[in-house]
Amino acid sequence: MLLGEARAVLKWADGKMIKNEVDMQVLHLLGPKLEADLEKKFKVAKARLEETDRRTAKDVVENGETAD
Repeated sequence: MLLGEARAVLKWADGKMIKNEVDMQVLHLLGPKLEADLEKKFKVAKARLEETDRRTAKDVVENGETAD
């Protein structure tokens, strides 16, 4: 989004130079990445969760009551 706005205003400027400048300013603003930022985060399998939710909803509809 930032690069698109900068390119629209600076039509004559080189896109690579704009990207480098934006990257440098964002790095200066936010600071370097920490160890926690570089750690790989594990994702929960969404397909399994959705399948479980569908089964639960189907059981409620078939039985007409909840399992509470």
